[in-house]
Amino acid sequence: MAGAALVAATMLALAPSSARPGSSAYRPRARTSVLASASPAAAAGFDVVIDVPSAEVATGALSPETVARATEAFREHGVVFLRDLLPLPLVEEFAALAGDNLNACRQQLKKQHGITEMDAAPFAFTEICHRSKGRFDMQLRPGIAPVPVTDALVQENAPWLPIVRALLGSSAKHMFTGAVVSAPGSEAQNAHMDGGHLFGLTDPDSLMCPAHCLNVFVPLVPVSMENGPTEFWPGTQQLNGARPTTDGPSIAPELGIGTIAMFDYRVLHRGLPNQSSSNRPVMYVTYARPWFSDVENFPPTRLFPGGAARTAEPKAKGFKASFKPNSASVKRKKK
Repeated sequence: MAGAALVAATMLALAPSSARPGSSAYRPRARTSVLASASPAAAAGFDVVIDVPSAEVATGALSPETVARATEAFREHGVVFLRDLLPLPLVEEFAALAGDNLNACRQQLKKQHGITEMDAAPFAFTEICHRSKGRFDMQLRPGIAPVPVTDALVQENAPWLPIVRALLGSSAKHMFTGAVVSAPGSEAQNAHMDGGHLFGLTDPDSLMCPAHCLNVFVPLVPVSMENGPTEFWPGTQQLNGARPTTDGPSIAPELGIGTIAMFDYRVLHRGLPNQSSSNRPVMYVTYARPWFSDVENFPPTRLFPGGAARTAEPKAKGFKASFKPNSASVKRKKK
């Protein structure tokens, strides 16, 4: 990337807010911040940033060379970023749908459960979960979300599918579509895996298996250090005869609209605080090998009785609604 600005700053990491149920409380040591315009070398020596050629963006089809580079980086580091992959109008459409879905859930929480301040109450439903203070995880799949995402570009025509199939096999299945909304005042999460190793971490000689599940992150607004990027510890998906820790270097990249992140379910990561005055929504799409299912992250209890019939027409409000953060302690975390 000739002429690209290389911006990297090492800083003290924020202490975790509280322990995450089902996992130990990792204590991060140091973090490297990498701007969206930085070269791969800026990512603390990790070659995890791929510039997608404009011709491939225009056609929506990644070349075999781009797929091979992304696959290699993912297997080594557990995370890879593809810059400028999605067009702005599509991301704006997703942002509007996610905002409408959040508004519908907010109205239903007030109507059915008397919850008027979302960040003040711990709750978990099939449609939406309060993961930590000011951080909400909601499903956007048809049949579950009141205002679902149905666009083929995140379903059967997703441009990242060749990478997914290279990593998980040609029979890889789509498991979740959702969005995590970090509201103003949200706190730093503990470092965690979205799912553990297949055979646990009790045996230091456990077999290191290939990836069985992965996430695709699609920022719906520009992600900055102010509104809280996701911090990753590259390589922590590897067992290497020891329990993964956050002792090594990490990256917390600022991501522009259209850039996506793909990461192994087992890589250590966490959301950083939102110190801005606006919501920071990130859509995610989760894929897995056909025999794997995640039954931990969303409970069976429904917020919308009788299922997720469409309760509201999209109004394209996006993320204009604001939360009113307070100091209430929220105990429920993401599994």
